[in-house]
Amino acid sequence: MSLAFDFGNSSVKVGVFNAVDLAPVEVWQFGYHHAHDDFNSFLEKYPADTSVIISTVVSESHAFAGLTQKFVNRIFLSHRLKLPFAIDYKTPETLGNDRLAACAGATVLCAERPILVIDAGTCITYDFITEDNCYAGGAISPGIELKLKAMHHFTQKLPSTTLPPDYQPFNTGKSTLECMWEGAAAGTIHEIRGFIATFSSHKSLNVVITGGTSHYLANKLENSTFAAPNLVLIGLHKIKTLNA
Repeated sequence: MSLAFDFGNSSVKVGVFNAVDLAPVEVWQFGYHHAHDDFNSFLEKYPADTSVIISTVVSESHAFAGLTQKFVNRIFLSHRLKLPFAIDYKTPETLGNDRLAACAGATVLCAERPILVIDAGTCITYDFITEDNCYAGGAISPGIELKLKAMHHFTQKLPSTTLPPDYQPFNTGKSTLECMWEGAAAGTIHEIRGFIATFSSHKSLNVVITGGTSHYLANKLENSTFAAPNLVLIGLHKIKTLNA
């Protein structure tokens, strides 16, 4: 049994893997501010020599410190590890661990290249793996909720709002709230479609989407796009096996 820890901007996700399967047998998620006891209880179930890989995009938290103190057989994700693709990027030291892991997960799920990996979280990242299995960079833009927060924060009259769970694009907002939702959500859909169209000049493009709004967005995109909610964890496990 091995563990993959993904410390994101708002919570930590943990994938529990057995020795042979590339997909996690269990997935756990813990918030930073209200789940320390639950997280510590989870850690207590596993011995100190459990094989662990850790990815983080945040500064060290109390939970993170407790994790590193317990497990001795651990790997910290970085671009210096052996990866399932080459890297062609000007500043690999600044490349987010979540992006590296998501791309690694995409290489597990997609046998063919090229691949466009879309991670729709707080920000939306676009990462491209070429026909020659080389990470070639991509793009970063604000996510749906970040767009809504920015509209409220940087104006005097636009209200604070979040996207309703049952929101469906309707093209023409009939109120200020509807116009904000349409601009943030439908605008994001059009943005993603534009990136897919750009990279579709590469034949047989595979598109994988992950992140908190991935299922919502995947349903609004072309059939060739599929959602993979545990993509980062799968990628972490893959990287760990390469560096065992």
